[in-house]
Amino acid sequence: MGEAEARLAAGDLHAGFELLKAALAVDQNHPGALAAMGLFLAAHGDPGQATEVLSRALGGAETPQARARVAPALAQLLAGLTPSRWHPVLDADLTALLGESSVDPQVLARTTARVLLLKTPRFEETAEALEALGGDALWIAFLSRCLNVDAAMEARLDALRHALTATQGRGGEGWRTLAQALALNGYLAEHLDDEPEGVEDSAPVSPLFRSPRADDVMMTWQGPLTDLLVRKTIQEPAREMGLAQAVERLTPDTGDDVSQAVRAQYEGNPYPRWAAPPQPPRRVLSQEIEALPRLDQAAFARRARTVLAAGCGTGFEPIDLARTDPSLAITALDLSRASLAYGARVAEQLGLDRVRFVQGDILALEPDMGPFDVVVSTGVLHHMARPQDGLARLAVCVALWRRGPAGALQRTGARSDPARPCADPRARLDGERGRHPRLSRPCPGAAER
Repeated sequence: MGEAEARLAAGDLHAGFELLKAALAVDQNHPGALAAMGLFLAAHGDPGQATEVLSRALGGAETPQARARVAPALAQLLAGLTPSRWHPVLDADLTALLGESSVDPQVLARTTARVLLLKTPRFEETAEALEALGGDALWIAFLSRCLNVDAAMEARLDALRHALTATQGRGGEGWRTLAQALALNGYLAEHLDDEPEGVEDSAPVSPLFRSPRADDVMMTWQGPLTDLLVRKTIQEPAREMGLAQAVERLTPDTGDDVSQAVRAQYEGNPYPRWAAPPQPPRRVLSQEIEALPRLDQAAFARRARTVLAAGCGTGFEPIDLARTDPSLAITALDLSRASLAYGARVAEQLGLDRVRFVQGDILALEPDMGPFDVVVSTGVLHHMARPQDGLARLAVCVALWRRGPAGALQRTGARSDPARPCADPRARLDGERGRHPRLSRPCPGAAER
């Protein structure tokens, strides 16, 4: 095995591949050979074969290190699947991967949702059916680890929430586990205009409608997910409230109507509530930028030390950048203190002390608030009445813009025109419910440009 991996590392792919084949001919379940062969096939061969080999490698891995070696590659392969039928091996692989700390569970959200719907194509809204789902490891892993992004699954989750409300008091341990997992996945109050009748503060389903109190959880919500439920719905929100109060203000209030509407909506509902922090490979940002076309290398001069993440929401992008290149000094700007506090809590838990979370409005940015070597802004400008005004404000904060646009780097992403029709029906519904129509979330697959 050592010689095979040495040949592969040296670029002698043919010799390395033959040595791996020879090792597996001797022992077809050799864990090291399976892992190396699966990773080789994932990079250079047939994705189907790679998936099969990596699945065997994951199943035979005996240590966390061995599982961490193959799990991310297998997760990426499974994330690209569009399954047409349920298969027990795929079910087992997804369940195992959703429990691995080396895997971002959100990568598997769409595939897992489709597998679960194929597994249970019909749902009878009975206590017995809920009990069965609560005993299904993949259902619980999905609900407690992923944010749903599949429309058909969202309809099923709504049906589950209604069924739990209708059958409260008649379920066993599986029923309670399912209710806990759904509470972790989001409150039903986010999906209904009015809370159903008959739900008291002490009811077992009450955390489906609002954040539970500690005594509620300890008295009526004992189960396999109790500790996770306490942490996610009580302890972490309490920490975020403290962090929100301490967030520094960078810009004055512009009084812009759209900015005020955006801030109000995201203060009430920080979004997205991403489930796991990004785990990007370490890279040097300045080297990545140097590879970009049409960049004036002399003007850029490898300056990528300070970054502004404008409209960062709950902080995924600045945290991703901070973990990609720990040398960066990052300013994470957003209108919503609640969203910033979510990101600040995660950064605190990860020990990221070079991300500064500040409240402010892109439309109020001034040159002396920077300058920044790099500005990134994703999914933000399309909210504005005049996106070009926001773009202009971002430009004045880029340090090298003053020395010529060819040396400046500003990356923006906004919803494209082809994606807008997808969002229009939701925008109209939001308007009817008193929300600003520009705040609609992009539909699945919405394009960015």
